[in-house]
Order: sequence, then structure tokens, then C-alpha cells
Amino acid sequence: MADFYSNPEEYGEKLQILINQYLNIYNTDGDRVDTLCWTGENFRQLSYNRVFSSKQLGEIKPFKGDIYQAMVADSLTHNKITIIKGSAGTGKSHLALGYLFSLLERGKINQIVIFCNTVATRNSAKLGLKNG
Repeated sequence: MADFYSNPEEYGEKLQILINQYLNIYNTDGDRVDTLCWTGENFRQLSYNRVFSSKQLGEIKPFKGDIYQAMVADSLTHNKITIIKGSAGTGKSHLALGYLFSLLERGKINQIVIFCNTVATRNSAKLGLKNG
């Protein structure tokens, strides 16, 4: 770990990390001690304190201690495109809508378009209204 922190850019190349890919660093006990994002030139620290505020939804922030929600919030604020994958109920839509409503109310965007792929896939929950 000391070697990594003394020259992290070298490890970005060695590990063949993609631009905007996150790197979780764990100690020998298996505890996560850091999360970094590769910019293509260096690593930047992941911000854990993202809060998206809007009149419609109030304050939306990643669930405390949920590294994946923190990565989603970080990606939303740093990238033009963020694709979020996860199980139902993990906060994907909640975080994304919190971010989008904060942009909408500040005049940074003028509309929000939401779409959903309703084609059933293997091992997925059924979507839409059930008849009968």
C-alpha cells in the first residue's frame, strides 16, 4: 500500500485501469481504506459527501457507508454519461433523480427524459401493470 501511494500514477498504468474506473483499496484485514477514480493521468479522491438538493425531492445523498451509491453520486457529478446497474431498491433511480432535479431547478438543464426497457430479460422482475 505504501508503494502504491508513493507513485499511484504508475499503478494506474500497470493495472490497466480505464478512465473513470474506480479503485477500491483494502488493507490486509479486508477493510476498505480508500476509493479512487482514475482520470487517465492520475487518481482523484472519491467524494463521500455529495448531497443533491431540490424543492421537489429535498436532500438526496448516498446511504451512509454504501460505497456503490457514493460512486454513483461521484460519477453523476463528474461524467456526461453514467450507466447504473443494480438490483431493485438499491437507490439507482433515487440518486439519479435527486441529481437531475437539482440541475433542473438551478437551470442547468431544461428537461428530464426517463425511459425504461420493458423487454423482459432472464432473471429479472416483471415490470408494468399486471392484468387480472
